[in-house]
Amino acid sequence: DGHLLRIALFMESRTRLDHLVRLLPRERLVNAVLLATDPDNDLMLEVIALLGNLGYELKHQLGDLAASQPASVLDRIIQVAEEHQLWPDLIPVIAELSPATQQRLLELPVLQQQPDILGHIITAADQHGLWSRLLPLVGMMEPALLRQVGKQAALLDRQAIGRAMEAALTTEQWQALVKVAQHLPAQRQRDIADFIEGYGKVDPALRQRLVTLAENNGLQALFA
Repeated sequence: DGHLLRIALFMESRTRLDHLVRLLPRERLVNAVLLATDPDNDLMLEVIALLGNLGYELKHQLGDLAASQPASVLDRIIQVAEEHQLWPDLIPVIAELSPATQQRLLELPVLQQQPDILGHIITAADQHGLWSRLLPLVGMMEPALLRQVGKQAALLDRQAIGRAMEAALTTEQWQALVKVAQHLPAQRQRDIADFIEGYGKVDPALRQRLVTLAENNGLQALFA
């Protein structure tokens, strides 16, 4: 089963992975994931690569299975993803997990203890067009983690803020964006206000809705 994971990592065409995985008995898939999450093995890289190339249903099933392991295993998944900068693969996987599993991942102490990880996650989301997958997770974060996200997001430039705004526009994730905006420096907050004013030239009702949301979250000074 460990060999199966290694083979998946080196397949030239991963478009058939879903088909191949579905051919395997579920107990073998379970065993492969358990092998990968066992600290005595060195297969975590392989299982992250496999999960990143599966379709929605299998991402959800196998991702939840991997994430149901003890907190030490989840911590190791995060550390391997950070070491190899696998966030473009892992963000879509996390986005497909059940809400309870997502919350469990967001509560891992490592995210608080190593804020650079959050910075790398944000950078990956921006560079790989994954804001729409990341923003729902941001919306689930507790205030302490949101503050850390705000510190890392403060390093983004205006163009990156614009890309995050576009993702919020297309997915209606404004609440998550406003939660982060509360922890951004004044310049980045003004960037957000400028984009909202730009949207208002096309859709005044949207502008009013976003201004109200911002004001209800302590950002009324931006539109005074």
